[in-house]
Amino acid sequence: MPFRSMFPVFLLGALAGCSGEYILTAADSVALPGEPAAVVVRLQRREFWFHCPPVRGAAITFRDQCGNLRCARTDKHGYAAVAIPAPESPGSHAVELHLQDSLGYTVSGRALIFVLDPGRPVVAVDADSLPAEVGPAQAAGKALARLARSAQVVYLSEALRGAPERARRRLSQMGCPSGPVIGWRHRPTLRRRLGGKSAGPGPLAMLKRRLPKLTCAVTANPAAAEALKRAGLKVCVVGAGGPPEGVRQVASWAELTLALLGKGG
Repeated sequence: MPFRSMFPVFLLGALAGCSGEYILTAADSVALPGEPAAVVVRLQRREFWFHCPPVRGAAITFRDQCGNLRCARTDKHGYAAVAIPAPESPGSHAVELHLQDSLGYTVSGRALIFVLDPGRPVVAVDADSLPAEVGPAQAAGKALARLARSAQVVYLSEALRGAPERARRRLSQMGCPSGPVIGWRHRPTLRRRLGGKSAGPGPLAMLKRRLPKLTCAVTANPAAAEALKRAGLKVCVVGAGGPPEGVRQVASWAELTLALLGKGG
């Protein structure tokens, strides 16, 4: 069973109501000390077990650890976002989320801002390619723990981009170091697919812009390796098979080292 299939969507909070329950999800945010961190959440209502339409126009409040309060309304897709200055100290910092609708129903949750040390290298790890079997998973966890002694780890995931807490729980079980879980591929709208709007820079390009020390990546998926290479990262593929041209390869997680990645900067 692949890593990505183990996790249902993480519900930050839910309240049953006459027409369903709220589903509030939040993505991890990454920033350097003192810089603006984009905190993005999504609100949906479960009308049926298979139907969860977005909630438009709901006022979500965001409270940081200093007690500063911000508010944003959800758009037609259910998303709301605010920019919060990142704390000066590296580490994870919680932002409390809350909604109270016009009928008095409430839902709460939290988002995490990961503040990275601007002086240390950053390694992106394709979390969706991590092994699920116990032995290989433990080997991968040990390898990433070794990397974390000299670098900061950011996990890239499409399957788990809306479930960072669940993802981190699984990563912790593997022995992996703590780190943010970030979506890294474009999800084009219908208008973009039909050619009516340019997609603009992708999430990974924006992440690299915010983190100058992000220069290399690790994956066990050759297709993902090609995409990471196109983004300008030095990539290492773990496992057998022919890697894309210009991508380094190791046969097992035990062979993975930061020096092999060419950490740069």
